[in-house]
Parts: sequence; C-alpha cells; structure tokens
Amino acid sequence: MFCNLLIINEIKKIEAELKKNYDRVIMSTEKEIIKLSNSGLAKKINLFDATLFIMGSVLGSGIFMTTGHVLGYVGREKLALLIWLIGGLFTLFGGLVLAELGIKYPKAGGPYIYLKETYGKWAGFLFGWIFFWIIECGGIAALSVGFADHLTSLLGLDNLQLIRVKFFPPYQINIFISQIIAIIPIIFLSFINNYGIKMGILIQNISMIIRAGLILVLTGYGYAILGQKGQISLNNLDSVPKQIGFENYFLAMLATLWTYDGWYAANCTAEEMKSPEKDLPKAIILGILGITLIYLGLNLLYVLALPASDIAGKDRIGETVAKIIFGPRFSPLITIGIALTIFGCLSSTIIYGPRVYFAMARDKIFFENLGKLNIKTKVPSQAIWVQAILSSFLCLFGQFQSLYEYVVFSLILFFGALGLAIFFNKNKNRAKNIIGEKIIKFIAGIFVLSCLLIYISCFIWKTKEVLLGLLITLSGYPAYKYWEKKNSDENIIKL
Repeated sequence: MFCNLLIINEIKKIEAELKKNYDRVIMSTEKEIIKLSNSGLAKKINLFDATLFIMGSVLGSGIFMTTGHVLGYVGREKLALLIWLIGGLFTLFGGLVLAELGIKYPKAGGPYIYLKETYGKWAGFLFGWIFFWIIECGGIAALSVGFADHLTSLLGLDNLQLIRVKFFPPYQINIFISQIIAIIPIIFLSFINNYGIKMGILIQNISMIIRAGLILVLTGYGYAILGQKGQISLNNLDSVPKQIGFENYFLAMLATLWTYDGWYAANCTAEEMKSPEKDLPKAIILGILGITLIYLGLNLLYVLALPASDIAGKDRIGETVAKIIFGPRFSPLITIGIALTIFGCLSSTIIYGPRVYFAMARDKIFFENLGKLNIKTKVPSQAIWVQAILSSFLCLFGQFQSLYEYVVFSLILFFGALGLAIFFNKNKNRAKNIIGEKIIKFIAGIFVLSCLLIYISCFIWKTKEVLLGLLITLSGYPAYKYWEKKNSDENIIKL
C-alpha cells in the first residue's frame, strides 16, 4: 500500500512536470506566431522592408529642387557633384554610427534611446522634444503641403486663397486651398498606419518601387537622349562666374544634408524588425548607398542637360530637365511623378515618428497616452493620431517652416552626440557586426569632427538662427523636469 502511494505521488509529479513543459511549449509557440517585442510591438519588418524604408524616408522633393541652390553657392558643376558625394559619405558614416548603436539597443525610438542610455534621460528628452513639436510634425506638414501644391498647380488652383484670419494688426494668416488639401493625405496615411506596421510599410514599399521606377525611366531615357546628342562627357561641365569663400561650401553642404535627411528612420522602428541585430546595419548601408547613387545619377543628368547658368540659384530643376528630355507635352505627367515622390516620402515619415513618442511615454517622460498600443494592431495608435492632428494644424500655418529651419541646427549637435556615444556608451552587447570595432570608432570620429565643423560654421554664418534653435531646444528642459517630478511623486505615492 505504501509503495502504491509512492508510485502515485511520483506519477503526479511527472504529470505536473509534463504539464509545465507543455505549457511552456504552447507559450513559446504562441510567441513565435505573434512575434511580439518586449514592449508589445509586432515584429514584422524584414531586410527588404527596412532598406526601402530608409530610401523612402530620404527620397522626397529635395533632389528635384536643391541642385540649383547647391550650384548657385559653389559656381562649378564638378564641385557641386563632389559636394553631393561628400553629403552621401557623411550620411553613410552617420548611418554606420547608428547601426552600431542599433545593435546595442534594438528598441523603438532610435536616437532617443541611444542618447538616453549614453547621457541620461534629459538628453534623449531634448531630442524627442524638438523631434515631436517641430522636426517630425513640421516635416510632415511641409511634405504634405508640397504634395498639395503640385496637385493644385495641375488643376490650376495654385495660389487660390480661401480664408484670411486676422488676429491683431498687422498679424494675419492666409490659408490657401493647398493647405486644406494637405490635411487629407496626412489623415489617410495615419489611418493606414493604424492598421499595423506591415500595412504602413507595404504602402511605403509600393510607393518607393514606383518612385525608383520613375527615376530610372527619367535618367535612363535622359542619358540615351544626351548620348545621341554627344553630351555625355565631363568635359561639357561648366561653371558660372563667382567668388567662392568657405561660407559657400558650408551653405552648399547644408543644402545637400537636408536633402539626405531621414536616414535614421529604420532605427526608430528597430524593435519591429524581425532580426534587427543582423538586418539593421545591412539595411542602413544598402539604403544610404542606394539613395547616394540615385542622387548622383540625377545630378549628373541635370548638369549634362543644362548649362550652369540655367541651373544656378533656380528651383524645380528636375521638372525643367524632364521637360527638355520628354517635351513640354509631358509636363503634367512630370508634375504627377514628383507629387507621387513627395507622397511616398510622406508615407515613410509618418511611420517612424510615433515610435519615438511611444518610447518617451513608456519612460514616463512624455504624455502617458502616447505609450499605449492598439490591442489588435500592436501599433502606438494614440501617438499616430496625435502626430496627425498636430501636423494637420501646422499645415494651416506657414510660420512653422521658419521654426523648422532654426531647430535643424540643433540636430547637428545631437548627431555629434550620437557619434560620441560610440566612445562613451558602456553597453557591451554586440551581435556579429559587419565592420571591426576600430573601424567603427574611426568612422565615428570622422563623423563627430564633421558635425562639429558644420555646427561651428552654422554659428559663424547663421548666428541668430543657431541661437534661436538652441533656445527652442532648451525650452524642453523645464518640461522634462515637470515629467521627472511627476513620475517621482507617483512613485512616492505608490510606496
């Protein structure tokens, strides 16, 4: 009898152990199916998605409009091409720095996380502060208004004023139809993104493939036409008479760097990548190299097709060259193509911003509701919609663009700080990296020195703008102290 009891007890222990292991297997299987991160975000982005995402976040209207300004600053076409190449190398170095940090911290929020982990929450917060209020929402508004401007010009409705709002003399706001129309794509794309990261990435991928196809057709056909005319030769490149000082090089470089902006997009969504440690560095390298080749290819086409005097200081060079190649009859199609390119960049930009606000809110140093996920789609829905509302509001007020110009100088400081994080950050977590540690430190050093040189140049020639940008950035510190105190008080109450 006693033996039977022992046997029964042993059987019960084995059953309990088997049930425990069975539950573990079931939970593990469910985790594999759902593929959720520690924060509850769905891990659905692969290498192909991330590469196109980076390219899509960078490729907007700038490449069709900036070349004239770059050439206007430096005067020589060969020099302008060199500056575009240097801008691509600077972006690639910055991308490699963020790839290294992304391996250490494969979390939502990208630069915010890296700054927070290296220097403290205050540093990450100041970045997130200007990123939310101006950089991201202002950038979305600018892209959407640009998209609407091209549509209204096709319909012959450009410069059609709808409302004039007077506050007190002499201040007034003129609202044009393009500003109203600009709200529509913001709401539409935010609605799409609310259905899940894969849906948002799918729309961005399709738009990027269409954009790349249009550019390949433009450049391929353009080079064929120029080849028939015997114009494909670097000996045909010329210049405009101009005295060039260091300030000119600085302004030209700034113009290219803003055109390359958006290269850190995949870092913000790293937590939603299936294998961020493996795929993030590859996506950054492939994406930035792809964009650099596109930019160099288009710029070379521009300078071969037109004399320097017809480019220097002019806007919309892309449209001008396309009309020469395809003829004026295709002008509406060219405008549509550029509008689609802007729309594609807008679709990418709307994706990555909410992940930064989500990370800040999860750390309890931002609006708490922005840290909540949609139960069904596993995306930060409230962050997406708050971004949409603020961006739509900014569409109605053109003054935000001047604020944007001020704070972009502060971004250079943050980029430099991210470069220094390679040396100061103590996290030794590393996956198998694609370049050696000594090489990444050398690249980070070059990147930091470049940021420092650019910022000092900004301070010399754009003193007022730099100081205002710094003031706007530091205005976030009282807000940071408010959330820090609020969080501290809540913890005391819980105790």
